[in-house]
Amino acid sequence: MGDPSGKTRLDLTLGEDSDGDGMSNLEEFISGNYAFDENDGLRLEIVEINDQGPVFEFLAVRGRSYELCGAAQLNEWRPVEMSIAGVDDNQTSWLAPESKIVRIEATLDPELPVPQFFKLLAQ
Repeated sequence: MGDPSGKTRLDLTLGEDSDGDGMSNLEEFISGNYAFDENDGLRLEIVEINDQGPVFEFLAVRGRSYELCGAAQLNEWRPVEMSIAGVDDNQTSWLAPESKIVRIEATLDPELPVPQFFKLLAQ
């Protein structure tokens, strides 16, 4: 896989950010994104907020595992249970069976502080 300049994944230096989008080349490789395109990256978008909490969308890549994390403060991240469209059970980690746009809903624990921040981990 290359770009018009002739660069391929073999040209990657894993600690660098070749496209300047804030994700290292290694992070982009792990999440299944193209490290030479600043418009290609893992993006978690809030698409709605309902009574249960926020609803997100992101582009899942087949074979990658995703975990939603939340924090009331930026230094206290914890896994957040999520409801995934088309999947019966709530989960804290999900393996994508195919590449597609996925909609997830955060299932917030009423016993814990309400997260103000969210992030998506890809492995």
